[in-house]
Amino acid sequence: MKYTSFADDEEKMADFYDLTKEEFLRSYSYLTEEEYNLTLNEVGKSIKKEIRITMTTRYDWTDEELEELLYNVLFDRLCNTDDDPQIDFEYIGG
Repeated sequence: MKYTSFADDEEKMADFYDLTKEEFLRSYSYLTEEEYNLTLNEVGKSIKKEIRITMTTRYDWTDEELEELLYNVLFDRLCNTDDDPQIDFEYIGG
């Protein structure tokens, strides 16, 4: 079975940002955790790009500082859970 992201679904994405992972998956019981995580990774890549552009142009951050910031934003802000979301995270310094 091939899983897909739901990042292009406005209604689901509104709930994605407002609900914890557990609440979201209960609310959309037909979606799988794999689909949730695919969406999290897709959204995370977009956010990482925006943060990287902002932080490297406005502040003098090292690659290590920026990588830590990006991971924390993705983990803390998007996941809303204590579980490790298994984010596919890679920062390539520029």
